[in-house]
Amino acid sequence: IDVTGTWDAYDRFHTTWAERVSQEADAIERHSPDLILSDISYLAIEAGARANIPVVGLSSLCWDQILIHLQQETPPEAGPIIQQIERSYSLADLMIRVAPAIPMPAFRRTIDVGPIAARMEPDHHGVRHALGASSNERIVAIAFGGIPFTSLPWDRIEAMTGYRFIVPGPVPPQVHRIVSSDTLPF
Repeated sequence: IDVTGTWDAYDRFHTTWAERVSQEADAIERHSPDLILSDISYLAIEAGARANIPVVGLSSLCWDQILIHLQQETPPEAGPIIQQIERSYSLADLMIRVAPAIPMPAFRRTIDVGPIAARMEPDHHGVRHALGASSNERIVAIAFGGIPFTSLPWDRIEAMTGYRFIVPGPVPPQVHRIVSSDTLPF
């Protein structure tokens, strides 16, 4: 994670915060929806509240709690940014927290629901076939979540016999034990 770049982007975004909220609230009012359902956009939540539209959040994470964990390397402007995000989240009428989830203390009212996914029957043979894994090899998923790795110790992972690995993003062509999740047929 580029911590400095992350904070720089948040600082730029929040420099025009009041203006952004006003523009979004105006757009919401023009369209007059019955409800705002936000996949955790704190801008949408605050703008919806300002436009007097009921706002519901739906997610398994929230940005204030993610950013708090970057505080070891935070610039002075990080505190006010996190506080703004928390204030915006507190304006939601409801947060639907999807399992597995992190704590979300900024929301006033939260209900927990189970995972939202189509249930699939286990296909151990199909997974092993897609990975080229034998029945005695263990399968390890590394960092599912859409964060590609460009600096894994590919040679050391490749040398680990008895395992097959799934990683997000591209993998070097010389590895055989490591498969990109992007290439899997499911």
